[in-house]
Amino acid sequence: MKKIDVFICGVQKGGTSSLHSRMTDHPRIAAPTRKELHFFDDELTVDWDDPDYRPIDAFFDSTAKMWIDSTPIYCFWPPAMERIATYNPGAKIIVVFRDPIERAWSHWCMEHARGLERQGFSEAIRSETSRIGMALSREARIYSYVGRGYYHGQAERILSLFPREQVLFLQAEDVWQDDDFRMREIMDFLGLDAPPNGTAAHLMRRGDLEDYRAPSAEDFRFLRDRYLADVREFSALTGIDVSRWPTVTGRRHQA
Repeated sequence: MKKIDVFICGVQKGGTSSLHSRMTDHPRIAAPTRKELHFFDDELTVDWDDPDYRPIDAFFDSTAKMWIDSTPIYCFWPPAMERIATYNPGAKIIVVFRDPIERAWSHWCMEHARGLERQGFSEAIRSETSRIGMALSREARIYSYVGRGYYHGQAERILSLFPREQVLFLQAEDVWQDDDFRMREIMDFLGLDAPPNGTAAHLMRRGDLEDYRAPSAEDFRFLRDRYLADVREFSALTGIDVSRWPTVTGRRHQA
């Protein structure tokens, strides 16, 4: 049975759309009929005691190419990575990380623009635990501004399920800059030739507010206090250079 070969598993608001667009330009990679399949985080229609993987086939039109699923929540959603490992233990896993404070702000801007968030950013990051309730709830998908930014545990879970040689950790800045060296690294990781010439547009979706505001100094300190130790552990585990991340430098980006 043909299986998905590559998973771009996150993080949300980290540049996965740009990376997916660039990678699916490659003639040997099959783009699914939609970018985010949301199969392995499906808590409603899939029986995870005896999963039926046949619906996945409908998203792809060629068994001769490498199949890719770019669903950012997989990294964060607790059971998803274990389900992927059961489905295809030989899969290649790519995860793109972004400074967690910037990621949280961008996430809030997106939900605000969609009309799903009525609380201000300050209130939302402080009331998150009480709003979410159950770990696998609908609210956990929407309001997890702070929770999604604890990267060390997410990376640790991935490495407990997949050999290190099957996992590629990247920074969002590398994707947005569309660096050819980085794309060659990705293609080498997948065992493919270099991608076609040309660049993919920066496809990150931003709410209007993100373009001219930034978290307040108080909110920045609130999040930095929660993230700094985790970010340092994450860096030691993955080798990602976080030295320029605002969480580490303590310098927030100004509008």
